[in-house]
Amino acid sequence: MAEYSDDLDKIGDKHLAAIGAIATTWAHLEWAVDRLIWELADVKQQLGACITSQFGGLHPRLRAAISLVQLRGGSQRLIDNLNKFYADSEPLLRKRNRTVHDPWLTEIQTGATARMEIAADKRLKYDFKHVETEELLSIQRELHDHHVRFDRVMDDILAEMPSWPGISQLLPLKITWSHQPTSNPPIGE
Repeated sequence: MAEYSDDLDKIGDKHLAAIGAIATTWAHLEWAVDRLIWELADVKQQLGACITSQFGGLHPRLRAAISLVQLRGGSQRLIDNLNKFYADSEPLLRKRNRTVHDPWLTEIQTGATARMEIAADKRLKYDFKHVETEELLSIQRELHDHHVRFDRVMDDILAEMPSWPGISQLLPLKITWSHQPTSNPPIGE
């Protein structure tokens, strides 16, 4: 049975840099989706960031973007493109999560780098997966290409969306908040 070390100094710098590149590339994709949400919601970036920073990952962000495109009167083609992007993101998200969140180790006898995959999705996985640096770089390229694809989707959405002065008819529900306490007695009195 192979023995492994969790000493990060034994993992090569190129390998660790590739893991970091995967994390950073995904973070830039999520940030791009944030910027789309802010634009579609017509909020300043800092105000929008107070909202989108609460989303836990890419999929909640994409669901919000899809809802905003629908609300803003986007075509079915745009909604379908976003839904397809959403679906195509799932396998890439799994690769990213395995890379970023699994512990990385070095096989003592061979010096090979492995990640410890621990998962229990209806069946336990508890195994070492040897991963070469080139495989990590390939994942990073996939994520980069996916981000470039999102940028095209986003450009398409923003080119088609009606401007905000023309959108008021799409938002017929208006609620006025008085911010005054009601004169109704508390329940039970």
